[in-house]
Amino acid sequence: MRRKSTLVALALLAALAVGTGAAGAVAPDVDARTVDDGFREISDVQNTTNYLSPATTDRASYVRGDVDVAAAAGASAQRLQADHERRAFDVQFESGTDRVGLVRETADSLETRLARLDARHAALLAAYSNGTLSAETTMRRLVQLSVEAETTRNHLEHVSSRVEDASDEAVPVSLERRLVDLQTVLVALPNPVTDRVEAGLAGERNATVVYAGGDSEGIVLATVDDGDFVRTATVRDEYAPDQPDQFEMAEERNVILALQRGGELYPWAYENDIGGPQIRGFGDTGVYLIRVDYAHGTLQTYISGGTTNAFHEIQTQDPGGVPISDTTVRATDSLNVTVETTTDSGPMRVSVIQPSSGAPLDGTVRIDGDVAGRTGEDGTLWTVQPAGQFRVNVTEGPNSAEVTVS
Repeated sequence: MRRKSTLVALALLAALAVGTGAAGAVAPDVDARTVDDGFREISDVQNTTNYLSPATTDRASYVRGDVDVAAAAGASAQRLQADHERRAFDVQFESGTDRVGLVRETADSLETRLARLDARHAALLAAYSNGTLSAETTMRRLVQLSVEAETTRNHLEHVSSRVEDASDEAVPVSLERRLVDLQTVLVALPNPVTDRVEAGLAGERNATVVYAGGDSEGIVLATVDDGDFVRTATVRDEYAPDQPDQFEMAEERNVILALQRGGELYPWAYENDIGGPQIRGFGDTGVYLIRVDYAHGTLQTYISGGTTNAFHEIQTQDPGGVPISDTTVRATDSLNVTVETTTDSGPMRVSVIQPSSGAPLDGTVRIDGDVAGRTGEDGTLWTVQPAGQFRVNVTEGPNSAEVTVS
């Protein structure tokens, strides 16, 4: 029987793993693994879900993904090439000649490609953090990498599907699992922020302003787009697929322990989840995807059994649902600027009004010199809060005001 890797709602399993209203409780007959509750890359956020973040922020920028014909053409060419590769595979697969050999050869080729992409991703983060590359160049290269990785992952999924549907010739289970395992190579994991930037580069939607911050081992990409706060975080040194799965136990209880670990890292999300957390395992990788839905957003976090820590995270939130932690106001004769903050790399609201009338003003907002957007007709801009102390400058016509937030 083939082993499938499907996302399942685990109401009963969640009850065993986290208990009713008590994240972290363990089924009585499962030995709890000793964990490091001081995992430094998880930021403890009050009254909302925690965030995965790199250990340090060596560099942070706001990047606007304006239309770029060359970048859009490159992405289109990559997708066309990927479509051609899938069609060529199908032709050979349908011929029925040595299907096992074809699948193995395809897996070898895609594994080599993913290794190269992952090495480029590591080099790109290092170059951005040390200032070698501009923020704009870094973002475009991240988008290019994302497209190449996405098409490679899609090809793996396509091959897996063809293998599963072909009942006339058995493909070794080890090869089937390898196809699944390769889909969890770090660089191949989904990134909805770069997806939005790609669409902007192609002119398919308004340009997206993205906050990018991190160090040589990790990066946060975040934006407020179409009313949603979308944030992804990747920490490379917490991804350890070659290390033993520390959740591995008899009778598939590794899934219970991985789910429990999610509750330790994201206690508020588990305590406020809607419908119970969902978990997915990927073949023999020791990688687990946990999804939690709550009132103002969705958390998707990838946990490595090799480190027992999160290494890739996708957060989608209603920015207005994230509790405001502090408010800073700067009043001048011409502008009143209010900055409402939440947490580092979380959503932030900037509002500007005309002092005498209270009318909202459409001003340009700069954060530490980078343009983050305009406040628009309602005088409000939702953007991303940078790490540490920062300056917010709002300009409207000849008037400007600056706020320092610490």
